[in-house]
Amino acid sequence: MFLTCPFIEQALSSEATSPPTDPDPEAIPNYIRDVLQQDLGLQALFDSTTGYSQTIVYLAVTDPHRRVLAHSDSSQLGQTMPPAENILSLKNADVLTQLRHINGPPQEL
Repeated sequence: MFLTCPFIEQALSSEATSPPTDPDPEAIPNYIRDVLQQDLGLQALFDSTTGYSQTIVYLAVTDPHRRVLAHSDSSQLGQTMPPAENILSLKNADVLTQLRHINGPPQEL
């Protein structure tokens, strides 16, 4: 999320239309979702990062309710993300457990 914040701000500021003034509580999240989904730069970032990295499985931007606003897998848009595992829980884990989490399961060559 921290990596994409500047891209989100850029996407929102470059949008030709102004944010909605509709009192509907879903109006702003829907606006942000639409802007993010139309941002070709953000999509290119998502595609290139997940396409060229063996350690990044996916990238996602969610609202406070974990509803997916932008995702490297477009089939996930609008879905609710499960709570993410707290990476800090690995801090006190043994080295082998840390390596398994970081590198993923063993792969055959």
